[in-house]
Amino acid sequence: MKAGKAAGIIGIAMLIAGCAKADSVADYEAPDTSKLVDFSDWGTSGKLQFRIVKVEELKSLAVVNGEEKAPRAMRFFVVTLDVMSYDLGKGVIDFPARVSLVDETGLAYKPNSERFTRLNASPPQVNIDAGQFIERKIAFLVPKEYEPAALRCMGAEDAKPSLFALSRSL
Repeated sequence: MKAGKAAGIIGIAMLIAGCAKADSVADYEAPDTSKLVDFSDWGTSGKLQFRIVKVEELKSLAVVNGEEKAPRAMRFFVVTLDVMSYDLGKGVIDFPARVSLVDETGLAYKPNSERFTRLNASPPQVNIDAGQFIERKIAFLVPKEYEPAALRCMGAEDAKPSLFALSRSL
């Protein structure tokens, strides 16, 4: 009985610790900040074009059916992004797989699929008709001390990424 109780306590502790973790992490080549696509300009990767509309830092998110608060020592970094297919036929974007927030060392955070769906009331994988664009909010849960340098967007798995400035240059 004591072993079962201890296992239950350990399981609950792991669940609580998991709730306070940032979104999934990846490592990429450090971005060349002198070659970033300017804020609000269109950049191309594969058959898709991307444009940052807005960037926000928030302590909580208004999502479908309520609000999600960032755990202690964490924050939401929210990017509103336009995506357009410029080729014939439909383009496809899978936001959690193709978009990430990257710092100057290459450490990157990818968005959570469930949070994306609750924030946008749409699935993370979206078909886009040629010549049309969609606008979605992408929330990244990151540690407060994390300083993003760019948004990394890929139009396809084998496409060269576009890297975007997260603010307007003065």
